[in-house]
Parts: sequence; structure tokens; C-alpha cells
Amino acid sequence: LPVQLMPDITLPQLSINFRSYSLTLEEIEKKVVQPIEAILAATPRIKDIRSYSSSRSTFFQVQFEFGTDMRFVTLDLQEKLNRFFKSLDSKDFYYYVNTMSSTNWQALFMRLVIQGDANDTSLAEMAETRIVPILEAVNGVAEVNVGGGRWRSVAITFIPEMLEAYGATMESATGQLRKAVSEDFFLGQMQGLSERHFVLLQNRLDSLAKIKRVPIDQSGVATLADVASIEEEEYKSDRIFHYNGKNVVGISITKEASANPLALARRMERAIEDARAQLPEGFDIQIEENVA
Repeated sequence: LPVQLMPDITLPQLSINFRSYSLTLEEIEKKVVQPIEAILAATPRIKDIRSYSSSRSTFFQVQFEFGTDMRFVTLDLQEKLNRFFKSLDSKDFYYYVNTMSSTNWQALFMRLVIQGDANDTSLAEMAETRIVPILEAVNGVAEVNVGGGRWRSVAITFIPEMLEAYGATMESATGQLRKAVSEDFFLGQMQGLSERHFVLLQNRLDSLAKIKRVPIDQSGVATLADVASIEEEEYKSDRIFHYNGKNVVGISITKEASANPLALARRMERAIEDARAQLPEGFDIQIEENVA
């Protein structure tokens, strides 16, 4: 067997991140924190629940007993949270659930930042056109993603009448979509049936056609395209990144499972030098994190 830098470990922990653009700290405590704590308290094998709240956001850290099937627990908890957030009177929010798995740590190999005197959209375009092709060509690199600026995304508007006609619900449709992408899928703003949901195109569903073909139930008879309007568009980041006082965009690099991290790091350093030469004067690219 090949020697691994880190063994495959799934810790009995998960986190829940929630952010609202209108709720006050007091409202978050009453309408979000307390109900979610009640949901978690009723979940089997939970050992410890911690929450940290501030104006417009809250973060839960949940620890389970060792031996807990975290895949099953995460899916079960996700369904309960979907039902809860559907009933929330405020609609301008988003949330996501993350598991603690070493496969995530192993996959993310390196983080870079590009900085310069330009807005985030211009930096993102420069990264996509000049930097990403060089990095993707490196042997052992699985994927290169740009953060900041504008992302490719798909806006999905569910049609209540069509969901009813096929005997489906928004929860079943979004649940199938989540399974088609990954366990840590981020769906965007969880809102009412007639409102939009954003799916970021940075995972296994990397095209509009693939998203349209996702089945909305176990039978596979009806697809997402049968019950929703699906359009590709730009989704602007709601975050601004600065590094030493300048605008930046981040680049995350994941490696192939079989790639030697030390050898890949050397190849990446040479590629970064080549990429740096493609940047105009006043711009630079730096390594922010290197797991090797």
C-alpha cells in the first residue's frame, strides 16, 4: 500500500454555520439558536453541543460519541434542518453543514493569493485566464478553484405546481441534488418554493445539463428540469478579501489522491514562478498555505 501523508479519518464532529442579513443577535438567539439546540438535543449519540453567535450569524460545533455513523447522522440532521429553515419567517439567510474528515484536509493541497491594484472581479478574471491554466497543467493537480470575484452559478426556481404534480417536495428535490454533488454541498439561500436557490458550479455537477438531469426522487422518473426553471448566471461573492491592504482573490488547489505531496510541491513552486511572470507590474502571487 502507498504511504499516505495522513490516514483517512472521519472525526465524530460536525459544524453548522448560519448567516442572516436582517436578524439581530437577540432574534438569532430566539429564532435560530434555541430551536436548533432542541433539534440537536433530540439527536442520538450527541456528546457535546457548543454555539457561538454574533450579529447576523451563528456557529454550532457538535461532537458525537466515537463509533457514530457520521454519514447517516449528517443526512438525517440535514433533513431536519431543511424542515426547520423552511418554517423560518425570515428568508434572507443561508446555512450549511460541514463534517470533520481528513479526506477534506488531504484533498486541499495548497492555497494561493493574487493581489494587486484592481477590483476583485478583475483579479478573478486574471486568475482564471492567466494563472489557472498554468496550475491545472501540473502533473498531480486534480482541481484549481478561484475564490472571490464572480462565480459560475446556476439559479434554480422551483415551481410549486410541478412539484405537486410529480408528488415531490422541495426537500426531496434539494436532497437528491445534494446527494448528486457531495455531502458538503452548499445550496445557497434556502428560501421559499417560488424563490431562487443558487448552486455553485465547483463540484461534480459542473454543467447545466448535468444539473437538469438530476432525479428529484428515488424512482428517477422526474428530473429537476421537470419541476424548476434552471438558468446559468453570475453569482457575486458577498465577501471581500484583503491581504496587506490590497484586494486579493484566493486560489485553492486540490491534488490527485496518488500524487506525492513533496514532489507535487516542487512542481507547483516552478509553475507559480511561471504564473508570476504572466502578471502585469504591480501584481503578485503568493503561497498562503502548503500542506507539504
